[in-house]
Amino acid sequence: MKKLNLVLSMAAALSLAACGGGSDSSSDSGAVGGDNSGGNDGGDTTAATTVSGKVIDGYIQGATVFLDVNGNGKQEPNEPSAESGENGEYTLELEDADKACLPHAALVVDVPVGAVDEDLGEVGKAYVMTIPPLQGEQFEEVNITPLTTILWSEIKSEIIPERGNGNPHLACEEFQGNSDLIADLQSKMDFAISQVVSHYNLSEQDIFADYIESGNVENYELAQLIVKGLQKGLEEARAIEEENPDVSANVSYRKTEDGWVRIEYVFTPQSEGAAGEWSSSAETRSVTNAVSSDLEQIGEQLDFYNRSSYFKTIDADRIEVATYEESCNDAQTLNYTVGYQQTENTEYEVLNNMDTCGGLSTKSVFVMNWLDKAEGLGEVAQYMVPYNTETSEFGKFDYMKDFVERRDELNLDSILVDLGALDASYDDTLDANAMAEDYSNVSLKKTVMEGDLKVEYQRQFDNEGGWNYKKTTYQEDGTYTEECKGSADAEWGACE
Repeated sequence: MKKLNLVLSMAAALSLAACGGGSDSSSDSGAVGGDNSGGNDGGDTTAATTVSGKVIDGYIQGATVFLDVNGNGKQEPNEPSAESGENGEYTLELEDADKACLPHAALVVDVPVGAVDEDLGEVGKAYVMTIPPLQGEQFEEVNITPLTTILWSEIKSEIIPERGNGNPHLACEEFQGNSDLIADLQSKMDFAISQVVSHYNLSEQDIFADYIESGNVENYELAQLIVKGLQKGLEEARAIEEENPDVSANVSYRKTEDGWVRIEYVFTPQSEGAAGEWSSSAETRSVTNAVSSDLEQIGEQLDFYNRSSYFKTIDADRIEVATYEESCNDAQTLNYTVGYQQTENTEYEVLNNMDTCGGLSTKSVFVMNWLDKAEGLGEVAQYMVPYNTETSEFGKFDYMKDFVERRDELNLDSILVDLGALDASYDDTLDANAMAEDYSNVSLKKTVMEGDLKVEYQRQFDNEGGWNYKKTTYQEDGTYTEECKGSADAEWGACE
C-alpha cells in the first residue's frame, strides 16, 4: 500500500515548486514537482508543475483529469487537463497561471461513457470523481477515487449553506492571500476526514490509497457502491438542470451516522434589478432524505435548508435582505454596506434567529468598519440583544424584523441612525455595567497586519461581568496560534 508522505506545509512547498524556488537541482521527482532542465533560450524557462497519480474505481482509462480552478466542478477551456491511461495513470502539467491554484483547487475526473474500467469493462454510465485541495498533506501518488470523492462531498455539504445565496462554488482566486479562508477549509477538511473515517469504517490512509494495488477487497466493494451513487447523483442533477435551465444542481449519495442518505442542492442565482429596485430572488434549496443501503429506495426526509435573498443598490450603497429556514431554525438578515464597491467601507448587519423547536429567539447586530474587506482587515463589533419571553419582544431594535416581507417599506434612514450609534472601535473604553442593561454579550474584534502576518485581537463581554481578551496570529500556511489574558493591562499568555 502506498503510504502518506506527510509534509508540514504543503501550501508553502507547492508555492516554492510553482515559483521554481527551494532547489537548484535539474529535476524534482514525486507526484508534485517540476522540471527545471530547460536552458535560457530566450523563451519562458519556467517549466510546468506536474501532478501524477491514478484514476481508480477499477483502474480507469480514458477519463479526463483537470484542475478545477473556478470551483464549479466542470472543465472550462482554460483549465489544465490530462487523460488517464493504462492502470489509470495520469500526469497533469500546470502552467504558470495555474501553479498558485494547486493548493487551493480540487482535482476533478470526468469519467465518460466509453471509458474503460480495467476490471469491469466499458463504462456505461458517466460519473465524476474528485480529490479535495490538500492543505496539509502530499502523497506519493495523488489517487482520485470514489473514497476521495465522498470526502469532497462532505466538505461541500459544509461550504454550500455557509455561502448563502452567493456563488456556491469555491474559486481558487478567493484563497489568494486569504488566510481565514485557507484555515476554514483546513478545518472543514479535518472534520470531513473524521466523518468519513467514522461512517465508512476507513482509516485516513485508506481514503487516499490505491486499494486495488493493496488488494483491499472491502474498500474495492465499497467503492463500487459509491460509484453507483455518483452515477445516480450525476443523472439526477442533470435532469434537474435540464428541467430548470437557470439553476445549478448537485445530488450526492453518502453514508452518515443515520445510514445512507441522498442530499440534493439546487441553487438559483438572482438577476439585478434596475437602479434603486430590488433584484429577483436568489434561492438555495437543500433536502436530505434517507435512502436504502442499495441506494434504490428514497425514504423519509431527514433535514432541509431553504434560503432566499434580494438586494438593491442605492447610489454607492448596497442593501440585501434574506430569510432562511432549516430544521429547528428560522432566520432573517438585513445587511447594509456604505460604499459597497470601495476597499474601505462600513457595513451594518442585523441577524434574527428563532429556534422553532425550542422557541428561543436571538438578535445579533454587527457594525463593521473595514480597512480592506477582501483581506478581512478592520474592526468588527457584535452586540447580542436579549429576548423578553413575557412580552415576546427584543429589548432593543425590536422593529428591525421581517426584512424580506417588508423590504418595500423599510425605513432605512431610521435603521442606519440606530445602528450607527453603536461603537465598533476595539480601542474604545466601553462601560460593561451600562451595556449589561441592553446586551447579553458584546464582542469587539480588530484585525491588522503585523509584518507579513495577519493578527486578530478580540475582547468579549457578557452580562456575567468583565472582559476577556484573545489574540490570534495566522501563519502564512493557514495555521494559527492563540494567546489570552483577563484584563487590558495583563500580559498575553496561554489560553485555558
